[in-house]
Amino acid sequence: MIGRTPVDLTDSLIRLLLHLIVAKGNGSGVHKTDLGAKDEQGLKESNLRYELQPALGPDIDIIANDHHGTYTLIENVKIGSRDTQKFLGIGDATISKLANQLAKQLQARPKV
Repeated sequence: MIGRTPVDLTDSLIRLLLHLIVAKGNGSGVHKTDLGAKDEQGLKESNLRYELQPALGPDIDIIANDHHGTYTLIENVKIGSRDTQKFLGIGDATISKLANQLAKQLQARPKV
């Protein structure tokens, strides 16, 4: 879910989104080569943008690119508490690793 809108993402787009979320939690971005893209390739983040459009709206872009291969979620993106256990049920090792990292970040956040 993005906000209150359900979004159906492929495993590869879940991996990409989780990489961006975890990187945001670490205060950094993620380089395309860390996501499997070659230096001469683009990231194909446009697929993620397209799939998020129904939830975000056509004119809202939450992914920033520094044009040197590093991608980040924009500053205004807020990561709410999520049940990261659902990601573990997918059965993808990378998704599970990222979900565990996200769970640790969420646990470490100060309680408001």
